[in-house]
Amino acid sequence: GLVIDSGVTLEGNNSYSSQSELLKIEGTNAFLGGPGTVDGRGDIISGTPRLVQTSSANNFIAYNVTLQQAAHPNLYIEGGIGATVWGVTILTPATRPNADGIDIDSITNATVINSTIEAGDDGVAVKTNSAAASNITVSNNKFYGTHGISIGSQTYRGVSNILFSNNYLYGTDLVGNLSADPQGINIKTDPTCGGTVQQVTYQNTCLHGVKHLIVLNTAYGS
Repeated sequence: GLVIDSGVTLEGNNSYSSQSELLKIEGTNAFLGGPGTVDGRGDIISGTPRLVQTSSANNFIAYNVTLQQAAHPNLYIEGGIGATVWGVTILTPATRPNADGIDIDSITNATVINSTIEAGDDGVAVKTNSAAASNITVSNNKFYGTHGISIGSQTYRGVSNILFSNNYLYGTDLVGNLSADPQGINIKTDPTCGGTVQQVTYQNTCLHGVKHLIVLNTAYGS
């Protein structure tokens, strides 16, 4: 595991912007923890690297760490079985295009809980680029300035058994910037990447200052 101590900030050097991610996590039982900070420097670098990327990292845990200023998604979890994101703070402004908070892609058994997510695109997005996505819980989180708590747009391998519960969404970020696409519940796909989405529950969801409470978009790509 990687533990970043209080008062410590981990950031890439000037060349990291040409890479696909700053931190890449693989293997089983990997851990990323705080209470320190990982800074993507998205406010000053060129390029669009992801900040933290997991690749088939079974039983991955991210706990009590701050991810900020990503140029592209802050935390991209793809593949494997088992992931827990607990007490994570994401601080990337609503004005940063394509800077998702957390992408949960092609994984079974994942939980995002008790976290604060300020992001320039989807707050959380469930996707299926390489395999089906199932048994996912997103609960007790606060989202600021995002494009919503989302499924898609890539759903062609199947999405099932998803629970969003007790989440709060605000249409502006923490300094008052309005989201570029302030949606609430956001399910999106397209004929080029669509698939079966089933057994999805949004429960006890509080939406404030969003443009549309619920969006079901079957032509997202166009």
